[in-house]
Amino acid sequence: CITDNRYHQAEIPGVNGITNARSVARFYASLVEDLDNRQQKRLLNEDIMKKATISNTPENDIDLVRGYPNAFAMGLQVFDNDLKPFGSEIFDHEGLFINY
Repeated sequence: CITDNRYHQAEIPGVNGITNARSVARFYASLVEDLDNRQQKRLLNEDIMKKATISNTPENDIDLVRGYPNAFAMGLQVFDNDLKPFGSEIFDHEGLFINY
């Protein structure tokens, strides 16, 4: 169970990133800009971010797990078609949100 301390202590890459909203926001901000008055340099340069946010999924391709179109780039979920009013460079990665 995700609320079990053993789960929290396990190190399972790509599976159990247990964190809070502030840390997730800081992580995503660090992908696109320097933080703390440039004390912490951005993690990925602009060229890498452009490559990392270009969809590798054919347009309207159905995600066989979810059953609806779902676009991914290099490890990031992209929303070119879903969230057009907000711009064409929106990305993230869905996680499991549990309120306990």
